[in-house]
Amino acid sequence: MNWIAESSEVAAGVLARAISAELARAREALEGRTDLSSSVHEARRAIKRTRALLKLADPRSGDSHTDRTLRDASRALALLRDADVVVVTAEDIRAGSRSSEPNLVPRHLLESLEDERGRRFAESGSADGPLRRAHELLRSVTFEIPETQTLQVTDSQKPTPSGAVELLRVGLGASYASAQVRSDPAAGEGPVDERSHKLRKRVKDLRYQLEFLDSGQPKLDRLVRDLHHLTDLLGDRNDLATLSTHTASTDVLCESERVSLTAHVEGLKSTLQSEAEALSARLFAEEPETFVGRIEAWLNPPPNPPRVPPQGPPQG
Repeated sequence: MNWIAESSEVAAGVLARAISAELARAREALEGRTDLSSSVHEARRAIKRTRALLKLADPRSGDSHTDRTLRDASRALALLRDADVVVVTAEDIRAGSRSSEPNLVPRHLLESLEDERGRRFAESGSADGPLRRAHELLRSVTFEIPETQTLQVTDSQKPTPSGAVELLRVGLGASYASAQVRSDPAAGEGPVDERSHKLRKRVKDLRYQLEFLDSGQPKLDRLVRDLHHLTDLLGDRNDLATLSTHTASTDVLCESERVSLTAHVEGLKSTLQSEAEALSARLFAEEPETFVGRIEAWLNPPPNPPRVPPQGPPQG
């Protein structure tokens, strides 16, 4: 679809169908689960896509009852996801240890993490468990796509009232601006782990929105791949931070084991952070208006000029 050329009403209809499909995908993942880890992952990804598409329609949707319901459903599943990811992350570190060095993840730590995952998974389907709660929340979701958008992104990077502006252009600009602000290493307050996690969420919003708009344009495809790589870097860093939180309080490690593992994890996090910051600096170097204009040009290239047949020499 030629998004910029379509009316807001047509775009809203297509967007509403995409959101409905993501919600159905999230519910189906929880209903027909065979592998709990994969089901939780698929459901959470569909929820995140839904939230990103809602923000594409209305950048203010984060304040809505619908978005809060989706957020609560995702958080209900997060405990299961975290219990699984700490095992996978610990296994990766253990597998990467050199045979000549003491293993950074001792067997008793890995067994403790596996036991915790098994316990959470076993309890997940109970009447008050996270699977039931997330599914009930998803079934309660209703949403509306506004027919007309009356916001635009200004130099202050905040949506402000204006005349009717094309539906998709506004949400995309707001998502880019939000990710750009959080990509600045000096911006924001709080622990680095928390800021990195928030940046990942905003970059995912932008990535999912661009995937929705993508019509096979090669430059847009490359941009989506770069954003995907950035979310992978930040996701790996977040997984390490989740493991660190657990190992900081567990009593199955002696102090020397804890110190060695913590130092190793912090080194891995630092490497990922440096790579993520370099990529972020490249991806978010322009102003939101310039970024949106570039995407519009990619989605709506100018028509090829008509071919003029070559003129031969005059006859006679």
